[in-house]
Amino acid sequence: MRPSRILLTVVLLITVLAAGIGPLHAQEQETVLQLAVPGYLEEAVKAAVEQFEADHPGVRVDLVTDGSSMMMISMGSGAGQGDIEDVLDEREDYASSADVLAVSSGDLSPEITRAHYFLDLMPLVNGDPDLNSADFYNAVWQAFQWEGGFWALPIAADPILLFYDKAAFDAAGLPYPDTWRTFEDVENAIRALTPLDADGKVAARGYMDMANATNLLLLSLLGQGVVDDSVTPGVPNFNSPELEHYLTLIKDMKADGLFDPPQTSGAVSTEIVPPPLQIGRSAFSFASPDAAEPLTPVLLPGGHAGLDTNGFAVSSGTQFPELAYELAKTLTAHSQLANSFAGATPARRSLAPQGENANEVWSGGAQSSDIAALLPVALDQAYPASETRFSEYLNQAIDYMLQNDVDASQALMAIEEKALARLQASAERGASTHITVQPPQPAVELAPGEIALRFGISSMMMPLPNQEQWDAFAADFAARDPEVGLVQLDADVPGALDDMVNEYDCFLASSSVAQTGDLGLLRSLDPLMAADPTYDPADMVNGVMQQLQRDDQTWGMPITIQPMALRFNSTLFEQAGAVDPVNGWSTEDFEYALEALKTMSGDSEPFVPRTFGNTHLLMLIAAYGGLPLDFRTNPVTINFTDPNTVAAIQRVLDLAKNGYIAYSKLASSGATMAISIGGENNTPLYTVALSDISGAGGGVTVMAISSSSAAGGDEDEGPVAQPQVDPLATFPQGSAYTAMSYDVGAAYISANTQATDACYRFISELSQHADLMTSMPARRSVINDPDVAAVQGQDTVAFYQTMDALLSQPNTVIFPNGFNFDPSAMGTTLLSFWLNRAFDRYVTEGVDLQTELAAAEQFTRDYQQCAAAIPPYDPTSDDFGSYYQQFTTCAVQVDPSTADTFQIG
Repeated sequence: MRPSRILLTVVLLITVLAAGIGPLHAQEQETVLQLAVPGYLEEAVKAAVEQFEADHPGVRVDLVTDGSSMMMISMGSGAGQGDIEDVLDEREDYASSADVLAVSSGDLSPEITRAHYFLDLMPLVNGDPDLNSADFYNAVWQAFQWEGGFWALPIAADPILLFYDKAAFDAAGLPYPDTWRTFEDVENAIRALTPLDADGKVAARGYMDMANATNLLLLSLLGQGVVDDSVTPGVPNFNSPELEHYLTLIKDMKADGLFDPPQTSGAVSTEIVPPPLQIGRSAFSFASPDAAEPLTPVLLPGGHAGLDTNGFAVSSGTQFPELAYELAKTLTAHSQLANSFAGATPARRSLAPQGENANEVWSGGAQSSDIAALLPVALDQAYPASETRFSEYLNQAIDYMLQNDVDASQALMAIEEKALARLQASAERGASTHITVQPPQPAVELAPGEIALRFGISSMMMPLPNQEQWDAFAADFAARDPEVGLVQLDADVPGALDDMVNEYDCFLASSSVAQTGDLGLLRSLDPLMAADPTYDPADMVNGVMQQLQRDDQTWGMPITIQPMALRFNSTLFEQAGAVDPVNGWSTEDFEYALEALKTMSGDSEPFVPRTFGNTHLLMLIAAYGGLPLDFRTNPVTINFTDPNTVAAIQRVLDLAKNGYIAYSKLASSGATMAISIGGENNTPLYTVALSDISGAGGGVTVMAISSSSAAGGDEDEGPVAQPQVDPLATFPQGSAYTAMSYDVGAAYISANTQATDACYRFISELSQHADLMTSMPARRSVINDPDVAAVQGQDTVAFYQTMDALLSQPNTVIFPNGFNFDPSAMGTTLLSFWLNRAFDRYVTEGVDLQTELAAAEQFTRDYQQCAAAIPPYDPTSDDFGSYYQQFTTCAVQVDPSTADTFQIG
């Protein structure tokens, strides 16, 4: 064979081999898509992701659950809300965090999509023969379509409807809402349904807008949108005499208080009577479907509905647009995921619950048959997004009229100018900014002998507001610790103790874990603290460690204290000539301030409780020398009839009777919360519970500190101070007792973990980090850390120092916070019922206080004896409802008159 032929053969052979080898290498390279979803969907989305990965070999989907604050159980920020540059920055960050992103109808609008952060899916949708648009409800299919673009594939939606009480309408002789044709029909109904007091002021709500949907009601009555599509892209067009007329009517109704709660300075119980007319999401109508007479749902006038829609968008910065689109499509077709969105119905007809499950809702309850029958019609006939564009600005126009005392024409001109400016800002971003989805972080490779530490953070906000700071703290700890190579932080809704210890090595939770939980699930910290040269018991605020001790052992490391406190309007105090209570005050100072403030507040009470239950009253009673419930003993000592206690109770309740303290009835089958009415700036003195983010029952507080960049500051300037708020003060102190009430945010170690020592090192360092929390630190050294003053202000630090000093006094008594969902504490929760009833009857009915307190004491003692025989709550075998009923049964046994209250018999 000639050399040239040999050479040619070799070249051909190499070429063939290379051609064969190439695909083999390509198959080994994995394509990674990132999917951003809120934390509450993390479990629900996993099955859909597994299905997609099985259908697409060589593709892996990584979940991103800590890069977005978009929570799809709300309407989002909506058009026109927030500084436009900040909104665009937030959306840009979000669209850069993943290839496929969960969105809600409040997250997308023309002022967002014109920035080109999200991919227009229209070409992919039009070219997809497998996507059956007829399977989607008509309006839901169009939910994310406008200006020729298709901005997200819908997965679930919740229509916005009217709800009304037929009996109330019949009694008032009103036509039902489905016959309304003009806004005068709406006004007549609301005015007829709203009761007024003797002074002509609103006494109770007749109407409630639960979805901020006045704009949708306006569109339904106008019969047209407020967008001008004669130009491309469309712009708002608010030039309509009929619209101006309707806005004027609404302004007058708002000025008359018809859209707001009754205008009193007091507080309202959580036991609110549902108003007879509402507009809101179908899943969250105010009246329960189990009510004897549930409200009747109807479409908005004209036969439409509003629409709150969830979907999946694709980032314009993705490197894999076709693959990302396929993932979004797969997600919308997954039944379990589509039925997991809070309150919403699947966007696809084929995924709607069928048969026995047809009336089920996401929470596990059941819809009324009226709503179940109306939903498909509403989802087909709702306003598509293209018809509601720019209508959100109408709500702002109404507020602008009230705040600036201008007519509708002037307000609409101002709001239209604002809308155009925001659209222009978005268009400029779209012309100059090109985003790229950040590649996934490579997995941390643990060195031999290193471990990954799983740390849970109970929080109602996910991700944490200061997630970056938490991540930095965890990464720094892992870099320095000889054993821990990675700290896996997980913020989640507060769960049961057994769930927490099974899922995490250690976790941040509430103090009730130590006082009432199963101690067999936790690791005692005493031997760890004894071996820790950095632990100084004297550094802990007095009494905090005792809150975490039981059976002569310590079960948690205190991180923060969330005290009940007072806030006061210093301007109003100065105008009234009252002394600021910044360094503590006596009962005489307290009463003098109330008297001085009363001369300014007139009919309004100067002191307004804004916290749960009766704790604020018990603390004031203690300051006056009475202790009806002494929680320092176990069981709780009951003494309602001691002369000093009776006198103290009467002194405090007389302040309520005489208009100095706002009062709401307290006695009920559950806890009662005081809700403020009116702005804080108009209230001289009010109670607060210092917890920024907490779980049910006053659980752990994970404090909301925005990063400096998010707050608009320079990233290199350190912590950014919080906005100015009314200063803090302690409750008045008495000669016999100083009353305090607080929760403890504490870290615990699971008895199941193999990383006990590593957990202890982590939580010990956590307790010393002032930059992660904004409540009161549990360590004195952290209270005095300059970072605390920088973030929270020197006045707040001074309040913490006062709290610390008062907690060190020998006459200080601690009251539990007034609200607790812990099943193990149910007996104590009902212990105040008869005392509360005595308070109510004295203040509202004028009964003899001593007689009422004597009866209440006997009932409470008998109940305490009965409840003591109930075995401790076992989460593995006890049904919560049945367990709680044992306590209510005890209550009815000792006092049959409570049968109706506790719904027994």
